[in-house]
Amino acid sequence: MAAVTFEEEVSRLAAGAAAVSPALVRTAVGALACSSAARAAADALFHLFAGTISVVFVATFLYLVVFRACIGNCAVASVVWEILVYSGLLSLLLMVPAMVLFFLHAAGSGTEVKDDVDGRVRRWPLIWDAAVAFFHLAAFVGLIGLVLLICGRFQEVSYLLRTAAMLCKLLLTVLFSIRAAVALWRMNPQQPAAVAVAVV
Repeated sequence: MAAVTFEEEVSRLAAGAAAVSPALVRTAVGALACSSAARAAADALFHLFAGTISVVFVATFLYLVVFRACIGNCAVASVVWEILVYSGLLSLLLMVPAMVLFFLHAAGSGTEVKDDVDGRVRRWPLIWDAAVAFFHLAAFVGLIGLVLLICGRFQEVSYLLRTAAMLCKLLLTVLFSIRAAVALWRMNPQQPAAVAVAVV
């Protein structure tokens, strides 16, 4: 029997949450589901967020590499830093509306998902739990690095721990954003499914 897809899991959860939400939320879900133009705009906003958070991750990694390699003033590090700052600010501005619109779109798609997952393999809840646990572990490692920094001891170890924790948390956010963007393509029947068919 086929496994439950990410889209089915997210849509069912979002539809269940929307069903017990205030009337304003249910109205927004219905309005988004009935308007292809609104869905396209919501998808575009989420894809923009996924793109900016990916740029943040790449720029952060490049800046750390360039910063460690450069001695004194470095023009490359300055350019990468500017990209990191502006993309980071843009991703922060887009995060809340992008997540809200993703929830509304998924909730509208959830009304079309069959509630027959009991006898099927459900791997995504396990993957989600593992990702959340890994995120918490990264946060704990970052906290250890911060404590070492405050104590003024093992500065190099503190830097490595904080850097690794930050990159891990950013990477998890990027992976979720990209997978969610693919899910939006699959939830929308007007979009060509071939674009995302290779992503499980």
